[in-house]
Amino acid sequence: MLELINALDENNAIIPFDPDDEKPLRALASQAAVAIRNARLEDLSFKDGLTDLYNRRYFTLRIDEEVKRCARFGHPLALVFLDLDDFRSWNEAKGHTAGDETLKEVARLLVKHSRSFTIITRREGDGFGAILANTPKAGAVSYAQRIRALLEGHPFVHGAVTASFGVASLPADATSAGDLIAAAERALTEAKRQGRNRVATL
Repeated sequence: MLELINALDENNAIIPFDPDDEKPLRALASQAAVAIRNARLEDLSFKDGLTDLYNRRYFTLRIDEEVKRCARFGHPLALVFLDLDDFRSWNEAKGHTAGDETLKEVARLLVKHSRSFTIITRREGDGFGAILANTPKAGAVSYAQRIRALLEGHPFVHGAVTASFGVASLPADATSAGDLIAAAERALTEAKRQGRNRVATL
């Protein structure tokens, strides 16, 4: 590749590659290769292996960043947690292969039907999360209701799936990232307590 590196003089004539420049250029190329490889590894460390969504590690970093941005600029921030309903029993009945395929389909639907800047993550197991920047609580509730209806009506290959949703927001329900996460968890628990396949807030 280095042999292809040339420059043009003021008359647009090609100035051949100078062999004396090869050593520093090779060193630069090596550094660039390491940086690219590290970036790819970093990306892999932030991705869930099954669904290719961002994972819990990335979620933790981003929710902290978004809460700080919210505090700085005064923009609203919402957090939506969702768990698939009784998915452990569903998985045992249908088989783990069917379960994995269904989780991947849920992930695909979440990404497809969310705004490009909504951060979709797989929290663990059958749990997912959505960080909605610049979104007030009412907007997050509407989003959750839309996704809930979408999942309920989707023709999953291996059988019907529903989900319960918990919605919390800054500044309505919390003042810190930890408080926001806890509020969304409590709201999710309330959705399950009310009978599942529904959206709950605090």
